[in-house]
Amino acid sequence: MDPLGEAFAEIACIEDERQAHELGLVILSQGAPYWVIEDGEGFCLVVEQKDSKRLLRQIELYRKESLNWPPISHELPEEGVSPAASMVWILVLLTAYGISLEWPQLYAAGRLSAEAVIEGQPYRVLTALFLHADIGHLAGNMLFGAVFLHLVARHIGGIWAWIGVLLAGAAGNYFNAALYYPEPHYSVGASTAVFGAVGLLASIPLGFRLRFARWNLAKAWIVPFVIGLIFLAWFGTGDEQTDTSAHLTGFACGVPLGLAAGYFRTRLPD
Repeated sequence: MDPLGEAFAEIACIEDERQAHELGLVILSQGAPYWVIEDGEGFCLVVEQKDSKRLLRQIELYRKESLNWPPISHELPEEGVSPAASMVWILVLLTAYGISLEWPQLYAAGRLSAEAVIEGQPYRVLTALFLHADIGHLAGNMLFGAVFLHLVARHIGGIWAWIGVLLAGAAGNYFNAALYYPEPHYSVGASTAVFGAVGLLASIPLGFRLRFARWNLAKAWIVPFVIGLIFLAWFGTGDEQTDTSAHLTGFACGVPLGLAAGYFRTRLPD
């Protein structure tokens, strides 16, 4: 079709008029005029014959570059969870602290001992999480643990958040014991699990992004991970009473668990 004579050429025919004018913007960007003419097949984009080959090439380039635009961006879904997981966390730690005051022998039997863990008492990696040296130690772990547990639960649910945090804490304690063995080393407290929760929270979004989006968009999800590292550096170190290595191992164990949880998070938003 050449409705305007031999001096003009049709370079595209599109069903939607708006899209035809969008291609027309490409023509205008090349310093050439265009016309949109309606016929029985749709809306035809017409340009001057002398520029048709050059402009057709630009249209082809534009279409190729626009294949993946706008980029697909799946948002990490959030569960509508109650604060129950955090409330249970506080209740469990308070109860365990009260029991340890009533029966002090449980403190020695349940604390993390590098020698005991490696040589046949692995249960200590879990029991040590619920023992605390004093009320200040307990209060800090209740507060931060409740906050981060709730944030993790928003993405994977309360039950899975508890499982992930306990796994990260227990694994962190085991690797911490292995670092010191055969030297004597003792520690107690839920801070290993708290920093495991930080690792989970930092890496869940990245794991989700790696599954559902292109690599060039994953960089935007590095931000939570960097924030997690900053939190670890800021609060994970302290005086000689702080078990820094336990914080590091807890965070390190939380990261792969968070990546796996995010990667296998299959429910997408409507």
